Amino acid sequence: MDDIKNKYIDNATYVVSFQRNDKMRLRQADVEKTFGLMFPNIQSISTNLPDDYGPDAPRFIIQTAKKSLTVSQVATQLTLNFESNLKTLQEQLDIIEKNITGYILAVKEFIEETYVEHQGFIISLNYKTKQTQQEMSDYLFKRFFSMKPYGEPASTNFKIGFGTSDFLFVNFEVSPYEIREAKIEQGKTKLLKVDTIPVKETGYNLKVDINNKPMFLEGNKSLPLIKSSEIIKGKMRNTIESEIDNFMGFADEG
Repeated sequence: MDDIKNKYIDNATYVVSFQRNDKMRLRQADVEKTFGLMFPNIQSISTNLPDDYGPDAPRFIIQTAKKSLTVSQVATQLTLNFESNLKTLQEQLDIIEKNITGYILAVKEFIEETYVEHQGFIISLNYKTKQTQQEMSDYLFKRFFSMKPYGEPASTNFKIGFGTSDFLFVNFEVSPYEIREAKIEQGKTKLLKVDTIPVKETGYNLKVDINNKPMFLEGNKSLPLIKSSEIIKGKMRNTIESEIDNFMGFADEG
């Protein structure tokens, strides 16, 4: 499969959930103090939502071009974005782990640990390829489905989750993707039909989601915040470095 092993991380997200604080809007100064080292000279934005509005909605946002942090009444979320050709996979993983380490230390200062609930780590990777959408759908159908096809696969999305012996959920989701890019002259407005915009890149998108929700099910005792994050980070790194090519059926390609 041509350049199928040419994979890169598109984005990474780490979420720490906690018991609801319906007065979170009053903590803007705390947000900037505890997470400020991750966003030097960047002020937080308050969304000014009422306290009785949905608890999952962000109350504060701090962001740069490649990194963002949101704080809601029930969670904080760190997101890192990457471009395909600027870093190696190992460099991307190192950057992600460094940022998450600083983020977890800030969360520990921001939220009393007894209020912390589960944590989740999601990495989205792209395997670039020159295959068509139809070829990718055909491959995924043959790889992950054993049923007799009703016809030619028009689209394919596969998702599966596993519970591990160390009380983690490890979830995989894979589907074809395409990135289109249009160049519009400055000062000109032009309506474009999506199917007329040139395709810049195609490939297989794989999302790996690892979380410790099982530690909060059936009375299981959760580990401390930092210890849990180290376990989740270790599991993710091993999965990305050693397991995803086998999962995708690309281990022998290239």
